[in-house]
Amino acid sequence: MRSTQRVEGMHRTIKIGIDPMMKLYRLVQLHEQVIMEQRRADGHSDHTTVHTFPVIDGVLSSIKAHAAKVYTRNCYYLLCKEMSFESFYVVKCEKQNKSAPDEPIWYWLQAVERENIWYIVIRHDAHEMMYCCCMKLESVGFPCRHMFAVMKYANMKEIPSGCILRRWTIWAKKQIVLNEDNIAHEEDSGLSVEKRKIRDPQIVITKGAQKAKGSKLTANVVV
Repeated sequence: MRSTQRVEGMHRTIKIGIDPMMKLYRLVQLHEQVIMEQRRADGHSDHTTVHTFPVIDGVLSSIKAHAAKVYTRNCYYLLCKEMSFESFYVVKCEKQNKSAPDEPIWYWLQAVERENIWYIVIRHDAHEMMYCCCMKLESVGFPCRHMFAVMKYANMKEIPSGCILRRWTIWAKKQIVLNEDNIAHEEDSGLSVEKRKIRDPQIVITKGAQKAKGSKLTANVVV
């Protein structure tokens, strides 16, 4: 979490108790109370993350176990909530250039309740990365339910390191330098030209539509 987000959160809390006729000394007291409560909540979250381990149940147990070791506890529960929606999507088509193993694998997912809605997910093992046309990873920083559906389909045991942003991990507050093979850099400055092209949603949709021409896929792809 960035410092500006923390400040905005404190301001929102302080505004709830502010009165136009409030004295200055009372405002200072209120500010101190908010700071103390924020520190208490952060300490409780840190203790829960470091000294406890959640009960792993349901589907994607290996993915959940890996997420519990990497993400903070609050982020882990958000991921589990996202995973609970993966059953609403079914992988209908998979395409890979077997002559070039370093090439990405393309997946087409169909929504169970809305059969005319499709999603395209790219899995790039060489880059330890996945991409989806819904762009939730780029906008929020968490893998989306479509990616989890592909992980389940491909029997993956861990979340690709390129899909893990350090800001949501247990190492976010530690001043350590991580090997980029173990955890992804949050900044996009280190992305290669090829990675930037794959991440572009327009290229994902265009290439996905071209690859689908040879099959019988004719549907609306969500962006």
